[in-house]
Amino acid sequence: MSSIKAGKTGLVFSLVGLVLLASLSGCGSSVNERGEKVAGLGTFSEGYRMGQLSKFSVKGLFKKSGEGTMMLGADSTPFSIRVSKDEVKTLNPWHFSSDVADSAKFTPYIGEYVWIRYNQASVGSVLYDTTYMAQEIAPVTRTPAKACAILPVKGGVQYSGGSRVGRIVKTSYKGTFSGVKTWEVILQEGSSGNKFVEMSITDEGLYNCSVEWLKSGMQVKVDYVQIAFALSWNKTDYRIHAIKPVPSL
Repeated sequence: MSSIKAGKTGLVFSLVGLVLLASLSGCGSSVNERGEKVAGLGTFSEGYRMGQLSKFSVKGLFKKSGEGTMMLGADSTPFSIRVSKDEVKTLNPWHFSSDVADSAKFTPYIGEYVWIRYNQASVGSVLYDTTYMAQEIAPVTRTPAKACAILPVKGGVQYSGGSRVGRIVKTSYKGTFSGVKTWEVILQEGSSGNKFVEMSITDEGLYNCSVEWLKSGMQVKVDYVQIAFALSWNKTDYRIHAIKPVPSL
């Protein structure tokens, strides 16, 4: 029995030693093509999130990292959805990590409405709480961006079409392989609350427009079609084809 305990103790110390070695040697993270640090290996997605920065702290036993929390959109509360019998997906809040050297970028904005640019690692690291590495933060502009539109997507079977009003709280360019990456967004419907709708974009110019609207923090009207049985790498059936300003009261 004592030999078993000794073996377990040795294993624990070995694991701790490996983590310490990785921390001291700088392992556990990589650099993308922009020269920016990634919270793990590879880059699965890059994008932006918008909302209220509700928490930021520096933590870690052997290697410190910045860890933050953002409540997406305006006046929202924690929200999760069940995507399968054994899996629950948290849409809100969004948790992210940062290089500890960048901590001074984030702490002044706690409690403020901001946008954050990030990248997401394909494989996570034990040195960070999340796979998301925040790169840039700034306050929302509260200035409307320009309206933008493309022709509605054709192909497949159109199931529905219409418009929704809300705030764009997430934009991302994501995918495991470079040839099949897609543009995806999340819309917070209405002026506040926890109704989040995942939608897709098929045009780079329209995607860039969605980023500007996210940075504004302003409400928009998005026109879309919903495609059934479409052969596409996009993550949703919704295809946005126009983004327009909503008059304020």
